[in-house]
Amino acid sequence: MDLYRERYRTILTTIEHRVSSFETAEDLTEHVFTLAWERLQAGDGVDLRWLYTTARNVVGNEYQRRQRQLALLEKAGENIITVPSADSEDQLSEVRRRIRNLDDEQRELIYMAYWEELTGDEIAQILGCTPATARKRLQRARKAAGAALEDLRQPMEVTHE
Repeated sequence: MDLYRERYRTILTTIEHRVSSFETAEDLTEHVFTLAWERLQAGDGVDLRWLYTTARNVVGNEYQRRQRQLALLEKAGENIITVPSADSEDQLSEVRRRIRNLDDEQRELIYMAYWEELTGDEIAQILGCTPATARKRLQRARKAAGAALEDLRQPMEVTHE
């Protein structure tokens, strides 16, 4: 399947940035391509936009599954979730957290352009718009991301005691 060879890495990267482990990302990516194969067998088309949308839906389903699992654990009175202390959070985690706090469209555009390294034409195809519109939307997303990350760019103040 040429589609698999051409797009596997893109879809894996897309999913990997949205889930907690590489192994989960691999499993979900395989699920996306299983769905794509089934769709192709039924005589329907599969393109980058379909793969990307399906990947987002599969990740959403995974989040819902996890939420149901957590709710069941809470209902059963089990407390197996540990929360890392804020002191252990490194700068990359903080960048990711701030990007996740952007509005949905801006966050997706930043993921597509920087984490997934999609071209402007690929982004436009996924969004179903012209490349010019995609560039304009990405420009707004970059501005929002820059504002969200502004204080991280400031050099750390060093005090001597």
